[in-house]
Amino acid sequence: GACAALEARRAGADVLVVERASGGGGASAMSSGIFYLGGGTAVQKAAGYEDTPDEMY
Repeated sequence: GACAALEARRAGADVLVVERASGGGGASAMSSGIFYLGGGTAVQKAAGYEDTPDEMY
């Protein structure tokens, strides 16, 4: 829902996100909030890290 709200806002909509949970859960809790943005991005290349979409998979 939050991602959809962000995209809607970026497209010009007025949005409101309401969360009923008192804390994080789901996949965020299982991953400790860590997510991987690899696959050979420009930032990785600039920092000297070699990565590819296949390695990310």
